[in-house]
Amino acid sequence: MAKFTPDAGLRASFRAEHGLGDRPVIGVACALRPRKQLEHLFEAAARVSNPDLRVVVAGGAVKGDEAYAEQLLARGRALLGPRLVTVGHMKELRPFYNALDLFVNTSQEEACSISVMESMACGTPVVGYPSTSVDEQVLPTGGEIVEQDAIDQLAASLERWTSDPARLISARQAARARAEDMFDIAKLAEQLWAEYQTLASMVRAR
Repeated sequence: MAKFTPDAGLRASFRAEHGLGDRPVIGVACALRPRKQLEHLFEAAARVSNPDLRVVVAGGAVKGDEAYAEQLLARGRALLGPRLVTVGHMKELRPFYNALDLFVNTSQEEACSISVMESMACGTPVVGYPSTSVDEQVLPTGGEIVEQDAIDQLAASLERWTSDPARLISARQAARARAEDMFDIAKLAEQLWAEYQTLASMVRAR
């Protein structure tokens, strides 16, 4: 939580480097593999009416899925054209997370997603599928969750969010607060210590 934080400088530098300007930007960082279902992201984004929308994908193919990844990106380019921006593998993801207005999760399943956690810590709300556990990470204040694999609902959600700049700005603080509540080890340690003290006082009172 001390490293992954909202940073206006990182946001500006990443956007300048990739020609994103002040446009609405959504994206995801993940391996390009079938269970991530990035086809759903591309299809939903293609239905968003704002022609300035940009979809940024960080990540690459997993060994054995190279052909799939190539076909996936070809599909994305066919649907989105220049609105799709691919940046490949990144060793440092903080500029990427900060540059986004929305992190979009379309996975079939996640076991406490690190990328979801990191994006909210950087003040980027998460929109997407529950994916078994992501809804527990995001809700109630870290973004929006739609029905699993419901591309129509996802597209409608992206349309609402990206057409409301004020909402995107205000949601950044809420996303960071959600991350702090869920994942800040210092805060969690204090809560646990308080619980131990309560239990100890109950034992002493017997």
